[in-house]
Amino acid sequence: MPSLLVKGTAQALVLGSISNILAQFISAQQGGKPFHFSIPTFLFFLTWTLISCPPNILWQVYLEEKYPANKVDPRAQGVGQGSPQAGGAGKKRLSKTNTTKKFLLDQSIGAVANTVGYIAALAAFRGHNGAGIVGQVQKVRAIVLKSEPDWLHE
Repeated sequence: MPSLLVKGTAQALVLGSISNILAQFISAQQGGKPFHFSIPTFLFFLTWTLISCPPNILWQVYLEEKYPANKVDPRAQGVGQGSPQAGGAGKKRLSKTNTTKKFLLDQSIGAVANTVGYIAALAAFRGHNGAGIVGQVQKVRAIVLKSEPDWLHE
């Protein structure tokens, strides 16, 4: 049986391939140009998926282990099929606190790591050396900081 990493990465490769082909097609249509399939662009996105998907899966597994989305509800009564007395896991309920923690961590730490990784991989793919890669990351950081709404600084 394939592992979670293998299955998840394979699924991401299939979805990423379809997504990239569609993106290239839509881009050509919007630009009024005939569709031309770019193999280098396609290979970059497949390579990026192979590099980024396993760490992202491990990150999600870590978050779920640290902050489980579902917890056993101690208020659940009776000896049903899923109850602890019957040898089951008991009735589970969604932990809104843990779900919120996972969401915030993923949208902050996870998003930053993925964005920096993507920019660095794209710069490396385009032939930049170490200093060039750092420069690309800093350039995007500056653009993001400039795009903050003015009301944040009032």
